[in-house]
Amino acid sequence: MNSRNRNVALLGTLAVGLGGIVLGHFLTTAFVSPTPGPTASLQSEPDAVLLAALDELPSGKDAHGGDRSVHVVITFSASNGRYCRVFQWRANSQAAEGVACRQNDRWQVLAWDGTSSIDSGFHPAGASKLIEGVVDRLGGDRALDEVREHQAMQTKWE
Repeated sequence: MNSRNRNVALLGTLAVGLGGIVLGHFLTTAFVSPTPGPTASLQSEPDAVLLAALDELPSGKDAHGGDRSVHVVITFSASNGRYCRVFQWRANSQAAEGVACRQNDRWQVLAWDGTSSIDSGFHPAGASKLIEGVVDRLGGDRALDEVREHQAMQTKWE
């Protein structure tokens, strides 16, 4: 292969890679419901029930406060070492699933799928392709067992 063909192949490979990154970012943000839900409020007015659940609630448990409820589905350690949690959230007639990861001593919602039906009840992780895709991209270990999750909570997720 001559030098020109190698350069064209390299540029094509870089373009495909960059396109994948842009598409991944678009899919993560385009299908994240901006309203209603905690994605916007976690940055200005925190959803106290969600934040408390992410900080203190063991996987498989529910937290309730006013018209809101949160069910923590699983906790895992991402490939970059951050703790992440998959959760289901409800408020009034709205339901959603999300993924939040610990970053700089606070929880950051990385994905929010507001397409859940309020009538479907809580369902297992992986029901949402968006959430499943985000968890796959975060990589890391499988779900933390009860002991490791408790240790992470005791050390304030550090």
